[in-house]
Amino acid sequence: MLENGDLSEFICLVRDHKEKVPNTVLWRFLLCLVRMCIAMAYPPASLPGNRNVPGPITETVPPEGLRAKWFKRMVHFDMDPKNIFVGDLMVGPEHRVTPILKLGDFGLAQEVRERMEGGYYERLRYIGKVGYYCPEQFCQDWDYIPENSKKTYKHPIAGNYGPHSNLWAAGYVMETLITLCYPAQPPHPTKTTRNPPRSKTEYLTYAAHLSQSLYSHVDPDLISVIFRLQAHSPADRPDLADLENYVLNRYPAGLRERNSATEWIQKVLYEPPPQRSSFDPAAAYAQIKVYRPALIPVPVLSSSSAEQGKGGVEEEIKRKKLPGLQDRRDLEVAPQNQNQEPPTPRPALARALAPIPLPIPPRLNPPVGELNRPRPTPGFQAPVGELNRPRPPPGSQGGSRNTAGSGRGRGGETRRPTRPPWRF
Repeated sequence: MLENGDLSEFICLVRDHKEKVPNTVLWRFLLCLVRMCIAMAYPPASLPGNRNVPGPITETVPPEGLRAKWFKRMVHFDMDPKNIFVGDLMVGPEHRVTPILKLGDFGLAQEVRERMEGGYYERLRYIGKVGYYCPEQFCQDWDYIPENSKKTYKHPIAGNYGPHSNLWAAGYVMETLITLCYPAQPPHPTKTTRNPPRSKTEYLTYAAHLSQSLYSHVDPDLISVIFRLQAHSPADRPDLADLENYVLNRYPAGLRERNSATEWIQKVLYEPPPQRSSFDPAAAYAQIKVYRPALIPVPVLSSSSAEQGKGGVEEEIKRKKLPGLQDRRDLEVAPQNQNQEPPTPRPALARALAPIPLPIPPRLNPPVGELNRPRPTPGFQAPVGELNRPRPPPGSQGGSRNTAGSGRGRGGETRRPTRPPWRF
């Protein structure tokens, strides 16, 4: 744990200050995330030029001739704001303006093996947090792969874990920094032509919702990078070397932008947020207007008109412009017969006899950290850090024979395994 907590606490501070993360900070945080992915693919301590060198070591992609020799197929499987920690400002060009980000909690990390049977890759589908699975885990292609197939490792998406899986997680973290919310669930792919990969004109991405006008303050080039990071196919995600060069050439800003970013970081991390306005449920309930249907007015007659008989009543009704006897006949109901079903009241009578609707109490948003977070509905985005995300109960999403843990129990009874909750 670093001095400024994890990234989810940082996002909560941004929300409490009612701020938005500036583009300069977003680009520099993206560079830190790219460095994390490079470190897992090419561990810097194992490279020849970095041996016996005191840290910190800047992670970078080695020359092209050495990449195949030192490449590691390491996947974190738990890369989210809870496991990314925020440090302090450091000496150096990359962390002089914004604090350093460090990745932790490698308890679920796996160095994926090559040419294994299908059951090995199927078991890796369930590693990680619900809501942060990558397409290699939740894609529908798993339903068409035979159980324990020996050719699963050749599939372009299902079970194709690698550095591109870490890039998918980095795209999810960048989306969280922009929206200040959890990633949208379930993830919905959209075909786009924005920043397509080489030799393609369109591809599927899960970040198309970031192109809304709500996020118009974000650099469009940064949005295009996140589009590629959240591509459905691993082949459509950017290469580590190309992504590093692009971000290094794009993120530097002018002196004014750097000073503004440093002041913003100091404000969010070290200044108290503004006091929240107190919420009074009783006052909010009293402001609700109760709908009451209009009632038919009852004619009020003077004593002189009442003494004159029927003619005086009709003249009084006409003079005061009140509904007369002919207008009120629709309120009458014919006498009921025991051998017949009761007649249906006329529309006017039904409206007059309709019960007065009661006021609907306001929906109270729970304060931060007081209630458990409910399961997200499709398209729902919940604020980061406010409520806990419970795991779905076992078996709530059904299962198929192509999931991990499938088999037969005692007596030949087939067990019904679970499957990841979100599928494309």
